[in-house]
Amino acid sequence: MTADLFLFGCSHAGRLQKGAEVIGLRVAGGALMRGRLWDEDAFAFDPSRGLNFADPMARARLNAALAAAGASRLEDVRLPIVTTLGFQLDLVQDEISRRHTLARDPDDARDFITIEALGAIVAARRGPLLDLLGWLAAGGATVVLVAPPARHPDAPLAAALEAIVGREAARRGVRVVSPRPWSTGPDGRLRPEFEARKDGDTVHGNAYFGARAMAEVAEALGLPVTIPAESLASADAFDAFAQRSRRLAARAFSG
Repeated sequence: MTADLFLFGCSHAGRLQKGAEVIGLRVAGGALMRGRLWDEDAFAFDPSRGLNFADPMARARLNAALAAAGASRLEDVRLPIVTTLGFQLDLVQDEISRRHTLARDPDDARDFITIEALGAIVAARRGPLLDLLGWLAAGGATVVLVAPPARHPDAPLAAALEAIVGREAARRGVRVVSPRPWSTGPDGRLRPEFEARKDGDTVHGNAYFGARAMAEVAEALGLPVTIPAESLASADAFDAFAQRSRRLAARAFSG
């Protein structure tokens, strides 16, 4: 298989991979390690050594993804690179929200926090990941950072952190695609049609979310997709298209 793009990141990358398959994008890679591990010392990045993992399973996944892309090192990938890394902010948001607020409310017992202070937190917690993406971009790669679903009830804080990450990514030559404007409800969480709740999952988006997000990535990269625009217009239309595609694939496989 000749891939259209290289995908790597946290568990949200797995949903993007599934969505990409439905809309006709050929993907090398996928999820390497669950998001919360990117908050720990489970990985290391050094410009002279690239990306390394303490977890052997993550290393194996990265090596398999690289092999599928015809590369032995991340910096040798010659496909557009799509990632979710840099937006692993759930733990950060929880920590900040418990003690701080962006609103100057005398009735709120939490301390006011400035945008500058939030920027310093993002630099400390997400700087290494964003530096990795910037390093790839500086080496000539086209790098697209996709924001995962919003799921934090403090919408102003989530929006501020997303803007900071987006600004820092752009400063490093990384493009940003955010599904949040169309996928986030008034409560600051995923709209019901994009939830993966039928799988018992309250964190990730469903295949429809992944398809919509990857369609935006494809548009940004100038890549063609095989799904008609009307099949992305609603969850029901998408599900009908996906079911037809699965039936056609099963018939082709059975001969």
